[in-house]
Amino acid sequence: MSKAFSNIPSRQTMIRAIIIGALGTALTACGGSAGDIQMPGSSGPTPAPTGTAAISAAKLNLSWDKTSVKSGGKDKATLTITALDKSNGILAGATVLLSSSSGILSATVVTTDAKGQAIVTYTSGSDVTNRTENITVTSGTLSNTTAVKVIGTTVSLTSNNTSITSGGTSPLSATIKDGEGNVVPDVDVVFSASGTGSITFSPTSAKTDSNGVATTTATGGAGGTATVVATSSGTSKTAAMSIAGGSNNFSFVDQNGNPISSTVTNPNVNNSIQVATNASKVTFVTTLGTFGNGLATQTVNTNAGKAIAVLNSTGIGTATIQATSEDNKAITSSMQLIVSPAFSSTSKVVIQASPAVVAPSTGSQKNTITLKAKVTDSNGKPIANAPVYFTLGNSVGGGETISPPSALTGDGTGSLPLGEAQATFTSGSTSTGQTTASVTAVANLYYLDPVTNIQSNISNSSASIVIGGTAGSISIGESSVIGSTTDNVAYELPMSVIVADSNGNPMANTPVSLSVWPVYYSTGSGCAVSATYKSEDANENLVLEPSEEGGLTYNPSTIQYYPVTVVNSLTFDVIGVIANKGIVNGKLTPINSAAGAVPTTVTTDSSGRAAFKYTYLKSDSIWTVVRMRATTNVQGTETTAEKIFRLRASEADAPKGGTTCYISNSPYNAVIN
Repeated sequence: MSKAFSNIPSRQTMIRAIIIGALGTALTACGGSAGDIQMPGSSGPTPAPTGTAAISAAKLNLSWDKTSVKSGGKDKATLTITALDKSNGILAGATVLLSSSSGILSATVVTTDAKGQAIVTYTSGSDVTNRTENITVTSGTLSNTTAVKVIGTTVSLTSNNTSITSGGTSPLSATIKDGEGNVVPDVDVVFSASGTGSITFSPTSAKTDSNGVATTTATGGAGGTATVVATSSGTSKTAAMSIAGGSNNFSFVDQNGNPISSTVTNPNVNNSIQVATNASKVTFVTTLGTFGNGLATQTVNTNAGKAIAVLNSTGIGTATIQATSEDNKAITSSMQLIVSPAFSSTSKVVIQASPAVVAPSTGSQKNTITLKAKVTDSNGKPIANAPVYFTLGNSVGGGETISPPSALTGDGTGSLPLGEAQATFTSGSTSTGQTTASVTAVANLYYLDPVTNIQSNISNSSASIVIGGTAGSISIGESSVIGSTTDNVAYELPMSVIVADSNGNPMANTPVSLSVWPVYYSTGSGCAVSATYKSEDANENLVLEPSEEGGLTYNPSTIQYYPVTVVNSLTFDVIGVIANKGIVNGKLTPINSAAGAVPTTVTTDSSGRAAFKYTYLKSDSIWTVVRMRATTNVQGTETTAEKIFRLRASEADAPKGGTTCYISNSPYNAVIN
């Protein structure tokens, strides 16, 4: 192309200009401008950012309405999240993120309301494993962890036989149920065994079927006793099984040749103790009673594969019997013979409810306690295998029950103590105190006279049960001994709260929220207070308002006295009054951290008590009066306790009768004066 035409626009350039012009005209007509047009391939203007940055909390208080949920996915626990700013003020609009490794959270992102709170619920979901679930709660860079337990999944173990021979087989089945009592399909069950005898399983692991049942086959190995274990979903169940014969071929057996590890008898009864063995002679030894030769040991010959000794005991207790092969003294076996008094017309029963307070049951949430009945003879000796009958002496009509209605006392070889029978009391929906002070559970003994054939109630005992468990009061207490942190900058004061229900019974596993606030501050020096002023932040909102500046004006008719540790942590001198106007400097006095720090939440133990440490700076001791609050919420009823006291100094820092005070003078002296 010649130079004469080099400045003429190309056809494409001219078309593009026409299009831009047309679009510009259209945009101008709509209120826009041609400058807003961005052609493909061009960078164009960068859009302005929209929205606001997420608000993050400086502190998160976490509180559960209960500490555990049942597996099965229906039961839920509610987590209340309270967001605070760096000055411990309520923070609305804070963004909080939540996560858990299993189960279901009702929300994973929440925003606190005007009260600085957000509510999230947790359910166990499809995972029926008994476990402790850790919930991570995050706001900005702050991250807290709180835990809730998943409970209730059970394993039951069923066998056609309690004993098998070496090489023999027996089917075993395990049934898995969740916390709601529903069978759980498609979960793994592992079978194992341990003990003096040996058992193998085929398969060693099996999945439950649609009925929640997993099956295996047990094969006997070496002779002896074994504990069979079925394990699944964070829990297990055990059962005892004996193996006769085998490579050891040396085990205790009953009259029918079945392996045994224990048996029950009465005093002054001749008991045939038998060992199945190939040994020519066996030596028996007992810890209680004597054999047929009048001694605690006897050696007998084996006849037809059995060595038999006769044992008699006049005393009560448990005899441990050991048998040793005389052909090979390394081969031994042992068993227990429980010598228990016979059940008779003079037998006695005493019942105890453990604990004596239970919350009402609501819907699927069933609350239970254990009834323990102890049966003894006239001399107070426990009786094994005695029948106990449980009844309700009185009822509030809320659907409370006792199950089973009858049970045998334990012989000491299983989970039950010797002479003790147990039943479960399940509360109804009605609390006691509305119609009666308590529900009564009764344990009864009935004896059938062998001569007259007449059955009579020979003994009964009752236990009072309170259905309610609503917190009635909280007490706050402090130790008489005060400690220091390792750097000697702060004090650590051991303290406790005790929670009791409306009947004065301890409230176990109850969460208690704690807070502390400076309500007065003092001037002074040498560990002695000169004057005391009311804290400026009267409404405790961490904002200094004009009406709050300077604290409370002195009024002789409203003089208030507060104790202060002057010379000793155990000596309280009543000095310090509400004085004239305090500090006027445009700042809150004192700051809330002058009160120190307490744990956000503590949980009571079985005695209803929760211990914690109260930490505050030594430089704030003596010069600060604080208010400590403890609050709990049980079944919708909130209970709060308060304790107002002056921060103490230790005797080491304020020696009794000493002339030296190791606590620095009040930080408020200069600004007051």
